[in-house]
Amino acid sequence: MKRKLLFPIVGGSLLVTAVIIILATTLTSGGLPTVPVERGDIVWSFVASGRVETEMTVEIVPKISATIESIHVQE
Repeated sequence: MKRKLLFPIVGGSLLVTAVIIILATTLTSGGLPTVPVERGDIVWSFVASGRVETEMTVEIVPKISATIESIHVQE
């Protein structure tokens, strides 16, 4: 008997929660301006100044003493 009641109770609870969330977002978003969607080119650009910092620094220490002629890095 308990198993037969579990699915309708959980399903009903999820349905009521979804309806409340949808109604809350619909009623509170009425004051925001809307515009129709259009296709076009991206026309926004920005310029920023500052420092570029690395996420990680790797120290290269060879096991033998030698001169490193080049280090190949893929960007």
